[in-house]
Amino acid sequence: MLSHPGDISTQYHLFGMNHDGVGNACGSRSQETAKLMAAHITMKTNPFVWSACSRDYITNFLDSGMGSCLNNVPPKQEFVYPTTAPGQAYDADEQCRFQYGVKSRQCKYGEVCSELWCMSKSNRCITSSIPAAEGTICQTNTIEKGWCYKRVCVAYGTRPEGVDGGWGLWTPWEECSRTCGGGVSSSIRHCDSPRPTIGGKYCLGERKRFRSCNIDECPAGSQDFREIQCADFDNVPFRGKFYTWQPYRGGAYSKCVCPTLLHSRLGYIITEVTTLSARWSFQVENICRQSADMEKADTSAWEFTERE
Repeated sequence: MLSHPGDISTQYHLFGMNHDGVGNACGSRSQETAKLMAAHITMKTNPFVWSACSRDYITNFLDSGMGSCLNNVPPKQEFVYPTTAPGQAYDADEQCRFQYGVKSRQCKYGEVCSELWCMSKSNRCITSSIPAAEGTICQTNTIEKGWCYKRVCVAYGTRPEGVDGGWGLWTPWEECSRTCGGGVSSSIRHCDSPRPTIGGKYCLGERKRFRSCNIDECPAGSQDFREIQCADFDNVPFRGKFYTWQPYRGGAYSKCVCPTLLHSRLGYIITEVTTLSARWSFQVENICRQSADMEKADTSAWEFTERE
């Protein structure tokens, strides 16, 4: 995925992510500080974890079904990680010289693990608002000799162990998406019991599950659910004109082309749950799913799950 190792956050735009603070509630103007997807690095930026906004972006991307390309098995290539932390190979003075020239050196100012200050050519202390490299020697009121680890000064030679995440309880089943004719209900759980910290592993397994509900036929003469959805776009201009939209029922497309022609032509996403055929196919979160190709009479208790 990486095409430019100098700006790793750029690569995550491929997953539909915005920078923290750009079109979302994360970043400097919100209660949550910017993290890995920060548009600008500051002292408060934490580049080691995802913000809530970034987590929402990538979750929505994967839920949309567009992440199937990630299922391919990449060629295996062993990477030999260095045994020496970069801050051990290049001390704070050397890091300053890399940034500001051969005569620069560290200014003993602030917490070096969160923000490295350097002497400029005019003998002023300046900073790029980036932390010193991992392994840089540091000192605090309680630690006489430490080194930087994930922007914190810890006892020299130690690496606090991460805490692996654990699943919380499933939420109650949500209200059925349809009152009749077959709908879908969902339930979710979060990786927050506990949350993974300091590089701990994220939870694996089912994050969201679905089940059928209200499968009884709608009263005779009821409007088809797809017709209702299409009618919502009757007042939306298409190429400068208004149309009365009807669901596509032709045979040129697979029965699992869920969003109808509106999806590609108008750029809108049709409501999450749509019954697609007599043999019960559903569109759930923009993915067409079939209930094991069973007849309606046999679908009273099916459910399926999404995996992380």
